[in-house]
Amino acid sequence: MVEGWDGPIAIIPASDLLRGTIFSRLLACIGLLRACLASRRELKRTGADVMLAMGSYASVGPVLAARWLGIPAVLHEANAIPGKAIGFLSRFARRVGITFSAAATYLPDNKTVLTGLPLYHALARRPAKNPEPGTPFKLLVMGGSQGAQRINEILPAAISRLHTDGVALEVTHLSGESDANAVERQYSDSGVPHRVMPFCADMPSLYAAADLAICRSGAATCIELATCGLPAVLIPYPRSSRDHQLLNARELEVMGGARVMEQPDLTEGLVVDYIAYCIDHPKVLQVMRESMSILAIPGADEKLADLVEGCVQEHHPAKNE
Repeated sequence: MVEGWDGPIAIIPASDLLRGTIFSRLLACIGLLRACLASRRELKRTGADVMLAMGSYASVGPVLAARWLGIPAVLHEANAIPGKAIGFLSRFARRVGITFSAAATYLPDNKTVLTGLPLYHALARRPAKNPEPGTPFKLLVMGGSQGAQRINEILPAAISRLHTDGVALEVTHLSGESDANAVERQYSDSGVPHRVMPFCADMPSLYAAADLAICRSGAATCIELATCGLPAVLIPYPRSSRDHQLLNARELEVMGGARVMEQPDLTEGLVVDYIAYCIDHPKVLQVMRESMSILAIPGADEKLADLVEGCVQEHHPAKNE
């Protein structure tokens, strides 16, 4: 994450307070105190005017240290339901930027601002159009950065079955490292035109080439799909914290840009039927593209930066001069 960053970096220890044995939680509490003290020293050394925290337990020590020093904090929540850290820290924050409007329900009144999610990739929204007649239907299958075993089992089988039935399609499958060989072998054995990769750094090109994505529903993935206007089948990770992936997915489904298939209900036949339906009804995909784009918030990085700068101006009026 810090590759290419040429600014200063401070390493602050952090550990999850809510997991493990009682002894490990006690150690985590001690670690939290150390994180607060280390963050306080760093904030005083740099003369910081404001803090931006993006969530997770790593944010707790620094934000509490900022509160200790009277430095305003801005939080950002990526998911449709706030994580425990953001929920706890929101009482100390000046503002909370959110990605999904539904998150405001769980946060203090008058603190939330809909900023969208700043994206690492340079993505561009595609014009809404149907797949060109006579060309194979292009699928993008993703299981997240670590892969997803259930997706890696069901999707190759379903896509191979469609290919055997004479459906013209191509698939790009991001499998993760552990399942790459098995996924590659299944596509090769069935003759499906395919490309299997453990990971891909150039996501914009994959989104641009696809007609339909089938993937998990982490916040970044959902917003990238919306930004590109790419229809999706979303399979939420069933053990995500506070079931946030399911809530993210439902937000896109309600807007009409995605279909949610919960993992316990996922079957080869269900996937086969839905892909075939999308291919046979191109107007459905066009409507999904247009609906997906509604959720995208352009310029989220600038909106969040403006929110941070606004808090500095509120807290330090002299800096307006």
